[in-house]
Amino acid sequence: MSIEQQIEKLIGEERYEEALSLCETVNDTYQKSHVIRVQNARALHELYRYEEALEIIKTLDPSEESLITEAAIIIDWVSDFYYKNCDAPPYEIPVFINKAINICDRLIAGNTPYKLDAMYYKANALSAISEKTAYRLLLHEVIDSSPSDIHHLLARTTINLGNSYIEEGRYVEAIELYEKAVRRMPDFSMGWSGFGTGLSHAFYYSGREESCLLHMALFCFYRAEELVDRRKIRYAKAAENGLKYVLGGYKEKPKKEDITEWNPIAEKGKCATKENAAFEEFFYSIALNETLFLNLCLGCRKDDSYLLDKF
Repeated sequence: MSIEQQIEKLIGEERYEEALSLCETVNDTYQKSHVIRVQNARALHELYRYEEALEIIKTLDPSEESLITEAAIIIDWVSDFYYKNCDAPPYEIPVFINKAINICDRLIAGNTPYKLDAMYYKANALSAISEKTAYRLLLHEVIDSSPSDIHHLLARTTINLGNSYIEEGRYVEAIELYEKAVRRMPDFSMGWSGFGTGLSHAFYYSGREESCLLHMALFCFYRAEELVDRRKIRYAKAAENGLKYVLGGYKEKPKKEDITEWNPIAEKGKCATKENAAFEEFFYSIALNETLFLNLCLGCRKDDSYLLDKF
């Protein structure tokens, strides 16, 4: 296996420190292949070392891979700055974002292998400059254009679409999207955090003391906390802050072992309780009022066609 293949394997397994260390064993910059230098930037990007990653990209001749990496670095850097996870980029943010959009447009127009990723990152760039309608339309386009086996991209896109509905107070629709995300990628912490956020907002919005809604939200955040990679600051904060928010809704905090017996995507018959029955009745009434039939209730098993629904 070549060194490039070894590094790519490590990145694919999210072993970014090891990938970075292997990149650095090729000491002479002039002896590093273009591929290794892009991989070096990608590993730094995943470790939130945005400035170092971008400095490497600047030294490279443009390629499709280096361009999509540059766009991803720019957009994630700005996003993490907005979330207060890192310092501001040393650039005017509107100019910085427009550069990423131009890169994405180039990759989209060229119909490259990175077209779907470029569409996804362009959508996030549009969100950063408050182009919310264009942002949502492009997310829909990513979902409609993606093969059903690209789970990570579809899960991230679905979560972002759910987030946009949360901002508008459309909690029922957001919950449906988060459920799709966790069914598609059960080990993705951000899907569970989103799911918990939607459920907790629905609880407070309902004005009802539906403890089952809080139980469901709490389960989701406990699950997110178990799955989260602490190096991913945004993901870790989402789980941590969500957990604090939901626990604040309890007069008396329940035991964690009681909550973790519940699972919103378990197969029928594996998690039925009186709380779940209460939630089923409550959620159906919301679905009816919102003219939606969201088959979220426990004791329901969805087939694969559910994941292929277009929104």
